[in-house]
Amino acid sequence: MERALAGALAEKGRITFRDFMEMMLYHPELGYYNREKPVVGRAGDFFTCPSHSPFFGFALAEYVRRAWVEAGRSPEFTVLEMGGGEGHLAESLLERWVATIEAGGDGGTGGPKLRYIIVETSPARRGAQARRLAKVPSPVEWRTLEDLSPFRGVVIANELFDALPVHVVEMSADGLLEIYVTGEPGGGLRETPGPLSTEELGLSLAGISLPQGGRTQAAPAGREIVRALGRCLLRGKILVIDYGAPSPERHLSSRYGLRTFFQQWRTDNPFVRLGKQDITADVDFTALEGWAKEAGFRVTGYQEQGDFLLDLGLEEEMERLQGLARTNPVAGMELGKIVQLVSPFGLGEMFKVLELAK
Repeated sequence: MERALAGALAEKGRITFRDFMEMMLYHPELGYYNREKPVVGRAGDFFTCPSHSPFFGFALAEYVRRAWVEAGRSPEFTVLEMGGGEGHLAESLLERWVATIEAGGDGGTGGPKLRYIIVETSPARRGAQARRLAKVPSPVEWRTLEDLSPFRGVVIANELFDALPVHVVEMSADGLLEIYVTGEPGGGLRETPGPLSTEELGLSLAGISLPQGGRTQAAPAGREIVRALGRCLLRGKILVIDYGAPSPERHLSSRYGLRTFFQQWRTDNPFVRLGKQDITADVDFTALEGWAKEAGFRVTGYQEQGDFLLDLGLEEEMERLQGLARTNPVAGMELGKIVQLVSPFGLGEMFKVLELAK
């Protein structure tokens, strides 16, 4: 990776942080998400909610059931998962769907066989997903956004938008500047401020009054993803689950910004372990809502993950496990994991849920 980056810097002199981040994460051979090494779970660098507990996927199966009922109980219904990680969400959601909902758990009528599609750009991640889902009793398809046919159903974007490459900007005495990455003469990397690389970048941050020296990030690529989903989703819902905040809080609070993860530790230095650590950025949910409205969606909900999951039945699951935990240590462990998913002092507050409808 060091050689590939040096080549890019030798050719261009400097690159935007967005291009640096894209190379670190998505380089075809050397990028973090294209490595064969697991990135999620104990063997990886971070946990996701689906990898932390299958009850996250069980709850989303109930969400899909409610969306299917709201859509008129169509005989054909699609779930499109954007990304897919190591396949944990698809595994638990389909397990619950086939065992209860498809079998008649919605009051006796039974749900349809789901068409489950994963959009995943990384061959390494697709391979990991295929291995995990090989024994799931429901087929899974892999597609690109470009070759999707119009469908009705639910789109799930769990920790998708935080992984999009971001531009980094800083307010100077002369106005907003963009941060570029350049090489040091003796090796190493440094940041260099310069003019904004695109006019769209300035427009995307209009109305955000950063103090002098203040920094923030923007991911205009999110708009293209939302537009593409607007073209292929005929009727249904988009569920965005991620960490971040609305504007202007997202850009003005020191709580939000870039994050890096390595071996379960948050390190917050993107210029080390090139291609070997995760780099993410908190999501601007106000920008997401704006893009969604442009693409023809309505904003129908925004809440903390804890409240969202409890409404989908995890409160009842917690009560059931609490009764079992007195004599069953495994039930006690599962209960503890659910508590972490919904806790207002942890994942339940950190992750936000944005619901869009069409």
